[in-house]
Amino acid sequence: VQGRHLDTPSRGLREHLLGVGLHEVGHRVKAGARRAQPQPACAAALERFLGPLDVLHFTDWMYPPQRGGVRATTIHAPFDVRLSDVPDPRLIDPTDAIVRTTASCVCGSDLWPYRGINKVNEPQRIGHEFVGIVEQVGSSVSTVKVDDFVIAPFMFSDNTCALCVRGVHTSCVQGGFWGFADHKGHPVDGGQGEVMRVPVADGTLVPTPTQPSQDLIPHLLT
Repeated sequence: VQGRHLDTPSRGLREHLLGVGLHEVGHRVKAGARRAQPQPACAAALERFLGPLDVLHFTDWMYPPQRGGVRATTIHAPFDVRLSDVPDPRLIDPTDAIVRTTASCVCGSDLWPYRGINKVNEPQRIGHEFVGIVEQVGSSVSTVKVDDFVIAPFMFSDNTCALCVRGVHTSCVQGGFWGFADHKGHPVDGGQGEVMRVPVADGTLVPTPTQPSQDLIPHLLT
């Protein structure tokens, strides 16, 4: 499958994701349904392009462990999304956590580079909405612990700076977006991968009180 161009965007992306080992949950989550106030026009436009927004689940049998790396989606050009071997994420800063992804999804903003509206100059990680299980925490992490089920928002932030306190998490002084670099220049994993390094984990990850059921997990993607 690697390197295959997806010439039919309305079906190609879903077929590609299914073909490389991602599968749909028993039901689908419509675009916008996760929001407190869905935006029908936006949801309708997205569904005309891609169909109902599928939730992607990662399981060990679909992704057999790779020696010296894990698997993640990468985008190389418009309509060219591949399943790639990438380095094992590791703790870099004491504020980091390592999360094994249990579910991820395709967001409308992922479609901008997929359709060629946003340029892709070189292969890069993609995806930014995921949930999973904490596998490791840095020495300074205090709000999540190993084996917690956690929800990751669409970007990472410390949740303590003056901008975060005012609700402008997208401008966090220590924040950033999945698939790009953190404020120190270290690469950050994209949200469609087996394992993720999460910077500023205390401010980014939201633990759930208990392990959610499979039926509930799709509704926790943010």
